[in-house]
Amino acid sequence: MKELLSNCILVTGLITGLLTLLDWFLPDKQKRNIGITAEKLWYILAAQRSGRFIYLVRSMKVQRCFSILVHLIFISLLAMFLSDRYVGTHFHTNFQMGHPRIYNFQVFIEIAALLFSMLFVSKFVHPGLSFWISEARTLPRYFGRLWILILICIAPLLFCLIVPAVSIWDDYMIATSNNSSAEIIYAAVTRIEMKLGGKLAVILIHALNSIASSLVFTEYSMFLFTFILSIYWVVVMIAFTILYKLLEYSIYKVAVYDKGPLLAIAGLTGGIGAVIKLFA
Repeated sequence: MKELLSNCILVTGLITGLLTLLDWFLPDKQKRNIGITAEKLWYILAAQRSGRFIYLVRSMKVQRCFSILVHLIFISLLAMFLSDRYVGTHFHTNFQMGHPRIYNFQVFIEIAALLFSMLFVSKFVHPGLSFWISEARTLPRYFGRLWILILICIAPLLFCLIVPAVSIWDDYMIATSNNSSAEIIYAAVTRIEMKLGGKLAVILIHALNSIASSLVFTEYSMFLFTFILSIYWVVVMIAFTILYKLLEYSIYKVAVYDKGPLLAIAGLTGGIGAVIKLFA
């Protein structure tokens, strides 16, 4: 309790002293600039009363920004995977889009499939679905449509990743194990080739599976990231709305009161002083 009272006394005295000093030394031009800035902030916060910033998440421009961010994440993960595999770094990234991947060169087929999927989905598939999502009139409908599309993507994605490896699962696990000897891996690869119809058939099945998996995975990831980022966006905007409610009167006073700019600077500095004293 004594600590709280001492902090309050510190802030009060500091604000009083700073108000006097600022009134003497701060030019009128700087006072007006602070008042103008506070007035702009007032209008921005006042606009949030209608929920404009919260509902901005549904706009097509924001949806495109989310999509671009997902593409950048994909490219970064691919770069880290290749760096781990061929440079010897330790980002510990894992990447697999198709089955069965039993030859070293097949990883480049998967990378090409993913890059193709990113371009194809972004150009021909995602814009139409994003438009349907953004047409939702309310936020619950917006998130509901996103969740529906995420669920729709899960089933074919699991089918593409699991079904091709079911018939050869035991041999596939041996062929991709890091603990097996070269002879055991070679024997497992040979059995896989025999079951699927030869090496060319393995490569073709893997390539088709990589393309299908990449197409579904790309769209699934874009919807999932959009869902997560939208939640963060809404939470941040709600936090700003609450902050607006708390600061509404103070900011208004700073904008219209002749001593408001001085009060704003002094209050900010006094608050910083109290926080430093509290945690020192």
